[in-house]
Amino acid sequence: MTDKPRASVVEIIASGSQPTEDGAGSLVVPREVRINGVSVYTPRGTVVKIDGFALGESLVTVNLTLVVRRLVIGADGDLTEEQP
Repeated sequence: MTDKPRASVVEIIASGSQPTEDGAGSLVVPREVRINGVSVYTPRGTVVKIDGFALGESLVTVNLTLVVRRLVIGADGDLTEEQP
């Protein structure tokens, strides 16, 4: 039996901020990004975009650019955990 998908916990640890061009606020400059407690590589100077964030709402989407060592794409049932 496989576990049902669940929402991820994304932690963005900031090293500072930069002013935005439109003067509306500032951009967070991530020093470290973690997904479900695991630190992931992001390109230097990457911008983290957070959509749909409002106080009291429970749904937030985050767009990240990640550096991956390996990307596997396959049809449901074609992939196994035993692959290197």
